[in-house]
Amino acid sequence: MVATATKVLFNEVPGRNACWEQIREFGVSFEGCWFSEETGDIANSMYNVYKTSGVQAFEGKETDELRAALFFEQRRYRHLGQSPEGMNLLYVQELTSAIRKHMIEDHFRFRKPTLRFSISRYGGQSFHVLSDGVYFFICEYTWQFNGLGDCEIVQADKQKAQKFIAFLHEHVEHWDKTYEDLEVYDGTQWELKVNIPGMNRKITGSNQYPPGWDAFLSELSSVAACEIR
Repeated sequence: MVATATKVLFNEVPGRNACWEQIREFGVSFEGCWFSEETGDIANSMYNVYKTSGVQAFEGKETDELRAALFFEQRRYRHLGQSPEGMNLLYVQELTSAIRKHMIEDHFRFRKPTLRFSISRYGGQSFHVLSDGVYFFICEYTWQFNGLGDCEIVQADKQKAQKFIAFLHEHVEHWDKTYEDLEVYDGTQWELKVNIPGMNRKITGSNQYPPGWDAFLSELSSVAACEIR
């Protein structure tokens, strides 16, 4: 049996580009004080698959399996008396990112997102924003959305959150379902889903925007503490 993991919150998991010291400290949070052969088998198998298939090694794994593998890696390098470098450092960073992604997905299994917003620009900067009303998960990317494991996590200021909700009711509530400029190909695509008391909307757009669009991005940037454009 794999050791039981100490309960941690998704915002306690280091980010995608965390240094080894941050990853090592998080890895220890898995209670492997009775180190088992199974933990080593899980970790070695995962690492071997990663060497040939990359992040596919983490697909279909439970959160505790991923944390067991990370626990093993911090133990491995502690005994070696060194820190991982090159591909080995990338492996533990991507393993940590996979753990973060799993924990955020687990979080949303028990609650429905209050807001989901994505804006994708052809060949340019894009954003994916998810919120439960308390936390905002912001992914900034170019070309490819790499998932929630790479996102920034921000706890919303209560006053800013209330102001943002008021803006949604006052403005977004009256937006049309779709905004499209059919004469433009590629360009910018966006989608907004809102599910808050008194309001349940899905609005999409392609190279066209509703009235108050700039104000919406400004309010979202303020509550998410990240410039979203």
